Amino acid sequence: MGIAEQMGRTLQRTSISVNIKERLDFSCALFGPDGDLVANAPHLPVHLGAMSEAVKAQVCILQARMTTLCTAASNTY
Repeated sequence: MGIAEQMGRTLQRTSISVNIKERLDFSCALFGPDGDLVANAPHLPVHLGAMSEAVKAQVCILQARMTTLCTAASNTY
């Protein structure tokens, strides 16, 4: 969970959005190769229900191009 928490702190510290900086209205999480949740930061976990499905959809779309140790990032709002 430490990596996800650090991702959240970095996002909060560098954001110009009041929603992110003050209200902590965001989620940071790590997912495994199959799209299942590995770790999440405790910012606004309400997003996490949909995040896993979004990651699984991205894995499905990118699967042919992904290799071992490949990383994908998503920023949707």
